Amino acid sequence: MKRLLLFLCVFTSLNMLAKTNLKEFEGVIHYTKYTKTLNKSTASKKHEQFLKDKLGEKSDFYYKNGMHLWDRFLTGGKELYYKNSKFVYVKENNDYKIWRKNDVFKKNEVINSIKILSETDTVLGYKCQILEVKSTFLPVTRGRKWLRRFYFNQENFFVDYKYLKKYRLNSQNEIYKLIQAIPLRIYVEINGVILDYVATNVEFKNLDEKLFERPPTTK
Repeated sequence: MKRLLLFLCVFTSLNMLAKTNLKEFEGVIHYTKYTKTLNKSTASKKHEQFLKDKLGEKSDFYYKNGMHLWDRFLTGGKELYYKNSKFVYVKENNDYKIWRKNDVFKKNEVINSIKILSETDTVLGYKCQILEVKSTFLPVTRGRKWLRRFYFNQENFFVDYKYLKKYRLNSQNEIYKLIQAIPLRIYVEINGVILDYVATNVEFKNLDEKLFERPPTTK
């Protein structure tokens, strides 16, 4: 058992060392989002429709040097993160003047299992490694929400883990320690509903840092 743990530690360290020599991704990934239910319950169908109305079918993810801007709401809202910040800023509607602050240092789930699968898949012609994550939201109570996620990643979309070491919200620190890349596909199962973000186009290009300026007013 000790030999196995030693091997895993050495393998992880070598893998991370190899990735530090890669050029970090900068640009935009365009996703199409698919939503469907795993069962026919009324609650699942309502949840599916709610997510469709809120998130729509397309989203654009901009990334540069540890900063991201995600246009992911149907009504033009955005999610914004500035590198090493304590907060991710969210505005769910383009008409909103005030952004909500979410503390990324605060853990909101417990990971039950996390592993890199032996199989691979291809997205946009890129052969992707797949990470599976199973978790439950905090607080862990009866009737708790559970999550199952798959991240399809490839080294051409490398991101430096140093920017996310303290990003505990949605376990991003633990996930990106393993994948170290912007996923080309994110498959999520949450309480009987599937959200499936699949990259349809990628733009490798320089982005103006002003795109990621933190909003002046928040609550």
